[in-house]
Amino acid sequence: MSRAPRIIAVTAGLVVIGALCGGLLGALVFLGMVGASEGFRVAPLGAVLEVGAAVGAPIGTVIAPILGWTLLRQVPIGAAVGGVVSWCVGAAVLGWLVTPGLAVPLAILGLLWGAWRVRVRAQRQRTGQQEQAI
Repeated sequence: MSRAPRIIAVTAGLVVIGALCGGLLGALVFLGMVGASEGFRVAPLGAVLEVGAAVGAPIGTVIAPILGWTLLRQVPIGAAVGGVVSWCVGAAVLGWLVTPGLAVPLAILGLLWGAWRVRVRAQRQRTGQQEQAI
């Protein structure tokens, strides 16, 4: 496979992963926001999940390829997705606990922080492996 089709294929994969993770995280964040503020009496669960996914999927579609081609380029895909998603969820939960309005901004900050942390950890592991080989 030549360079251009490989770049397109990787970017398309990142878009799909971003849409799936963003939709799931958006639904969870919105569910937590509605549940914390209204106690789930305002809207049916399906509508809450649908709105959250409708907001989160486009955000993930844009952010995943950007992070994938910049911060996470040298990170294995499993570690990248796992690390970023866990930091995003952790920050969103912190936002829910403080005040539901902070869930979304903290989730985005957690996502960016998680991407940076995963990158730093991967660099340290690569450096450690190179030093051991010498």
